[in-house]
Amino acid sequence: MSSIGKHCLRSVHVGLLACLVLFLPLISCANTLAGLKWESKADLFVFSIETSKPMRHIVTNRIESDGFFQLDFTDLSESYEGREMTVHDARVDRILLQSLTEEGVTRLTFYPARGIEWRIQPGDRPTVLNVEFRGTVSAAASPAPVSARPPERVSAPAGTPAPAVPPARETKSAPAIQDAAKEGRKTIIIDPGHGGYNNGCRNFWKIDGKYHDEKDLTLSYARKLKYLIDRSPNLRAVMTRDGDNFISLRDRVEFSWKHGGDLFVSIHMNASPGKSSASARGVELYYWKESGSDNAAQSYLEKLENDEMLPRLPGAENRHLKEVLSDLMKNALEEQTALSRVLCQEMWNAFQKSSYFKTYHRTPPIKSARFMVLANYDMPSILIEVGFLTHKVEGRYLVSDSFAWTSARVMYNGIQRFLAGQDPSFKPHYVDF
Repeated sequence: MSSIGKHCLRSVHVGLLACLVLFLPLISCANTLAGLKWESKADLFVFSIETSKPMRHIVTNRIESDGFFQLDFTDLSESYEGREMTVHDARVDRILLQSLTEEGVTRLTFYPARGIEWRIQPGDRPTVLNVEFRGTVSAAASPAPVSARPPERVSAPAGTPAPAVPPARETKSAPAIQDAAKEGRKTIIIDPGHGGYNNGCRNFWKIDGKYHDEKDLTLSYARKLKYLIDRSPNLRAVMTRDGDNFISLRDRVEFSWKHGGDLFVSIHMNASPGKSSASARGVELYYWKESGSDNAAQSYLEKLENDEMLPRLPGAENRHLKEVLSDLMKNALEEQTALSRVLCQEMWNAFQKSSYFKTYHRTPPIKSARFMVLANYDMPSILIEVGFLTHKVEGRYLVSDSFAWTSARVMYNGIQRFLAGQDPSFKPHYVDF
């Protein structure tokens, strides 16, 4: 081949490579359902879900209360028409598929027959997830495997009839506070740190072309935690804010009282000034300490977390602290502080189930500080600094959606662990991550 021909061929290769580099992020970021299939055997029924790339999913077990469990896929880029699937296996009464666009999930709801055991198993590839049902029933099971095409997307041509979706009990609105008590559900107050004019901390450099404020990230993490809690059989969640609005520290605590909270969880992102920003990373868990910290780094953090209230209403804040720390309330606060310390320990036990948090954490991971939002004499309270926005590597993790979901699952399991340890009648319900 002539040198001119080789040069032309090399130019074509470079051009194709440039196109792949440009379009690869667009291709790789989309995840869709590639197919559903199921197979019946004598003692086993397997329902397989395959996606175009590794999936993120949440399992919600409501077998005891409502007779079903759910698989929510949080990273599918397309919405699908609702349908009820008939699998002709007596071990499964019915399977519902529906996209909940407002919640950003595609949901599979399974109704196993009474007495049938089920479990979620990874498939032979990262893009495959298997739902197994074990047991025998009186009705004969068909031995032939069945496959289904990917379900119809919402964008199907006009006139395409949409299969009817039976009323789903799980989509009804959250119960009122008094109903939650009747159901035996514990109320978790989720407090996304900062908000409004108070941005909290910020990364020192742009990530994905922009700076990220703590107030936006804490709200994102809080919403994910609320999503998990509200779909549990034993908890409900109320957020101190669900938008970019300023709420004083005093009002956050009083909000928890008015809503009958059983636990208070405040979510924050950490920051480290100067040279230490290059090395400071990892999770920190805090409970109340009246005298404040004698550590310089923690004192800096106390200032960051407490200053939002002081410039506006210093007098009111002082009066509130005097009330909380009065002789009448001091014993109650000390009692809750002891429980908060236990809550921190159970939360840390849950965080260690994640390989990242087990590797990267502050030493020690559990600390006490004079964070005003923890001066709560009515319930155990914890402040979680998930990680350091000022660390170059960890900052990129903190702004990612997948890391936020992992953190939310860890926090959810920590709450379950604590409540199970305090109340023998409380049946914990954990999620995988």
